[in-house]
Amino acid sequence: MRTAAQRQNVTRREAPWRVLGALLLATALLQGCAGTARGKAESAYRFDQTLEVSDRSASQADAWVVLRYPAMIESGAESAWYDAYARTAIGGRVRDDGWSSADSENIARGSIAKSNFYAMSLYQELREQLPADTVLLSPHLVFEDENGDLASRPMLATEDMPSVVTIDFMTYSFPDAEELMNSPPITFGNVVTPLAVVHADHWLRPATNGLILASEPLATTAWRQSAEIAGEEFDGRLALRPIDDGRSLDFVQFLNSDEGVIQVPLKPVGAEPALAAVERYPVEKILMDGEAVAAWASASETDPFELAFARGVGSRVEAALGRFDHDRATFSDRQKLLASFDPELAFAFLSRSEDESVRARLALAEKLIEAERRFLAAQSERIHAGVWDGAYGQSMRELIVAEYKNLEERRSLARRQNVATAIAILAMAGAVYASGDVFDGGSYDAGAALISDALLVGSLVAVETALSANQLNKQVGESFLSQMAPALTEQITVQVRLVEGVEEISARDYTDFRRQTLALYQDRVRSLTVDIQTDCSFRHPESSHQGRWYGDCRNGLAIGQGYGVVRTDAGREIEFLGEARSGTANGPGAMIVHEPGLVGAIWYDGSFRDGRPHGMVEVGLSGQQPALRQFTDGVDSGRGDPAQWRPFRFH
Repeated sequence: MRTAAQRQNVTRREAPWRVLGALLLATALLQGCAGTARGKAESAYRFDQTLEVSDRSASQADAWVVLRYPAMIESGAESAWYDAYARTAIGGRVRDDGWSSADSENIARGSIAKSNFYAMSLYQELREQLPADTVLLSPHLVFEDENGDLASRPMLATEDMPSVVTIDFMTYSFPDAEELMNSPPITFGNVVTPLAVVHADHWLRPATNGLILASEPLATTAWRQSAEIAGEEFDGRLALRPIDDGRSLDFVQFLNSDEGVIQVPLKPVGAEPALAAVERYPVEKILMDGEAVAAWASASETDPFELAFARGVGSRVEAALGRFDHDRATFSDRQKLLASFDPELAFAFLSRSEDESVRARLALAEKLIEAERRFLAAQSERIHAGVWDGAYGQSMRELIVAEYKNLEERRSLARRQNVATAIAILAMAGAVYASGDVFDGGSYDAGAALISDALLVGSLVAVETALSANQLNKQVGESFLSQMAPALTEQITVQVRLVEGVEEISARDYTDFRRQTLALYQDRVRSLTVDIQTDCSFRHPESSHQGRWYGDCRNGLAIGQGYGVVRTDAGREIEFLGEARSGTANGPGAMIVHEPGLVGAIWYDGSFRDGRPHGMVEVGLSGQQPALRQFTDGVDSGRGDPAQWRPFRFH
């Protein structure tokens, strides 16, 4: 019989199958009375194959969906992640004594490994339903910030792209190992508990600060983050400074949460889309088809998670994208990205200038941004291939099959021993996550990558050992993305059709690609014929302070088309896009008002006079249906006439 040390040296070719056979045999021999760990057979989201989405926006540079998920943890943040995961349990409370912190750590590790794996299924479904190169992956690194709080940052540049919607995705398991087979939410075997948040720029849904959907436990955290980002964008534009509005994953921020609960306006799944509330996604333990799960390792083309969840969510997102105004959804992000190309152009973009020189610069910049999106889409494809089709994906499928076999065993031995076996299997998932050693000073190199085959074999052997000894050994993978280094550092070539002809841009990483797009832009850029004034004043009758106007200016005051921000003496923060005269909003436009103490914001869409709604205006309030009202100098004077209303256009 080989020793444990000898087993570590088994050749890569024969080890996974030999170990898997031993794993399943040991599972079958353990005759425990496991809990049922039952889930629901159908998700709240149903697949609709009749849906079609068309893009009616002025820009083709934007992504449609960015999919964010936790992919790695910096080694220094591991303890904080484990502690917060156990302390902030969804679906119950962790016992105060008698539970194993090692078990909890393995469950917390497993949530990272499985989120990586199942995110690929959701990405694949969205990619197949939406136009080419419009779905981008954004794996996140979890770290501990200077205040000792957990935070996350994107590992790729995908979140720099303007995006219509962003999805935060996570699979969850209750942190107490003793409850693994019982009622709390789990992701084990053929039962999976997805958590999700869908958000966009606050201009798309002003009354909810851009928050569209949230798993119920994450609603308060997601709402708070969306409100903070809207405030940061306001402050940045008022002060004429770059906007840094990076958003941690909502689940990561949830783990920090010790603040009071906000009364977030929520609506159930399938409620009226126009209602200005956040769709409440219930915590679902979804039961995937058992036969498909049992065959997953050998029949990888059948994806039980796709059938149980990803197709339905894809339909839900596709339906929303068909309703949304893409220009409005990407308005702020387009301006921020343009600023990295050309600060003058970003200013002129907010001014909505129709000048030919502005249009020419904008057309050139957006062609190059579209090329960058296609480069990032190619990186996303390679991440998907490395995770889903490579050794990592195969090993995760084998793990899930083993979990399913264990879950099905309900015989004579004590339940506790059966749970120990299940946790031993889960230790493998805990071994397949990243420690973050590939990072240098917080920057990401496209050569960062997945766990190696040798480490994976080691983790399988560790599971076999744990099964025989009924003990857990801490197994930590060295770097989540090393397997993908060769694929991600291969040359990517993108063709760009410019007025002068077709240009080819080739690069191995995004930094080099961006350097080349900037060089192309600067080589071809034309001089602006418009006068860019950065100190133009925008005013409001309730403010003794001057705001800032991005647009035409006369005698230091806002005039014509543009974008303005101003803070009133009472602390109301006002954003306006539209026509101005004599420094105030006058004419058609759209206005967002953030009231101190008000949950959400107030949305006005229609016509204005001297800074206030005047005429036929649509009003949106948090938790309410939009209402068409007649205003006289800011005073609501009754129901409006739809035939007389002219909504503001973002393109």
